[in-house]
Amino acid sequence: MPRVAAIFSALLLIFMCSQASAAEQNFHDQPEFTQQELQQFLKDFPAFREWAVNSKDTSSPVVTDAGEPSFVWSPQAEAYLRENTEWAPERFFYVMTHVFAGRTVLRHGSQVTGDNRPPDMPVVSDAELDLIRTLMPN
Repeated sequence: MPRVAAIFSALLLIFMCSQASAAEQNFHDQPEFTQQELQQFLKDFPAFREWAVNSKDTSSPVVTDAGEPSFVWSPQAEAYLRENTEWAPERFFYVMTHVFAGRTVLRHGSQVTGDNRPPDMPVVSDAELDLIRTLMPN
C-alpha cells in the first residue's frame, strides 16, 4: 500500500507542476489560426460537438486568477481529440474559442469588444476575423 501512495503522490506532483507551468502561460498566446486550420476545424467540430453533448463533457472557457480568458478541457476531451483527430487539444480549443469569439464580434460588434468584452472571451486578431468572414459568411 505505501508504494501505491508514493506513486499517487508522485503523479499528483507531476500533474500539479504541469498545471502550474500551463497557468503561467496565457492559453491565447498562440499563433493566429490559419486558413487551413479553420477549414480543418470546420470539418472536425461537428463530430466533436456531438461527442461532447453525448458524453456531457465539462470542457469550458474560464477566467484565470490574473483575469485573463483561458480554457480548461477534460481528460476525456483530450483523449477524444487525440484518438479521433490530428489536433493537439490546446490548438483545437484555441481555434474553437477564437472562432466563437470572432463570430460573436462579427455579429455584435462594439457590444462585445473593448470594455464590453466578456472576461472569458479572447481577443481575436483582424487576420482571424478576416478568415472567419471569408470562410463562414453566415
